[in-house]
Amino acid sequence: EADRLPFERPHDYDPARYGHLLQHLRERDVAGLSSIVTHTAALPNGKFQTNQALFFGFDLPGASWDYPDGSWKRRDDIVAEQAAWHQGMLYWLANDPALPEAFRADARTFGLPPDEFTDSPLGPGFPHALYVREARRMVGAHVLTQHDLLKPNNRKATAVACWAYAMDSHVVQYYPEGDGTVVGEGTLSGTVHNPPVDLYEIPAEVLFPSRGTANLTVAVCFSASHVGFSSPRMEPNFGMLGEACGELAAQSLATGLPVQDYDYPALAAALTEHGAVLDLPDKEWRP
Repeated sequence: EADRLPFERPHDYDPARYGHLLQHLRERDVAGLSSIVTHTAALPNGKFQTNQALFFGFDLPGASWDYPDGSWKRRDDIVAEQAAWHQGMLYWLANDPALPEAFRADARTFGLPPDEFTDSPLGPGFPHALYVREARRMVGAHVLTQHDLLKPNNRKATAVACWAYAMDSHVVQYYPEGDGTVVGEGTLSGTVHNPPVDLYEIPAEVLFPSRGTANLTVAVCFSASHVGFSSPRMEPNFGMLGEACGELAAQSLATGLPVQDYDYPALAAALTEHGAVLDLPDKEWRP
């Protein structure tokens, strides 16, 4: 079809890597790829964005452990490994003889977009870059944790932003159960161990180190634990924290003081002047 690029076989393709997906498909009696993909985010022009809906998803747990501290070469290798995993999975779904022909035929009705990522180093139609969901973060004057996202700890005296989103982590590792089933461990969203998040305030102290470095503010890799980061790791929130970082830096330049010695009333006034909301409403509210 002219509106899609067929899933190509990667040069190091190994169908054995996807054997657990075959078991998953059989256990859930999945009829075809379209029964899953078409229930995810539909985009214009007949395109779909699958995220994590594709069986176990496109995640490759364990392959990213070296990324935060890795060299540029090691990071490039991880990106290539992730791409090969994704591309191999798509090719497997459309071609592996262990799958029913009807399933494979259905998978072949999908493909990569010929009008996007045309110059990608990972292949036409394939995104240029890896989505780094979580990596190295600063240890700041305050470390945002799960406790800060929940009542009664969700109000802060030095708030620079308000936010609310579920604590959300993908699978960290897979392991086999005694009955032969494969279990994904580490998922947070939608589990009984994940209490609903309240609207919470984020303090300025997550944006700079405790002491020692006087001129550093960090909006994206800010100070947070793994679980604490799983909720505020969103671009709109990065924008709010980025504005706060800019105001902190401007204040530090104007006063000649380290960012740790900032004037919170002046910071809050500068943020609210531009429409920032720093205080939670008194009424009950939950996303």
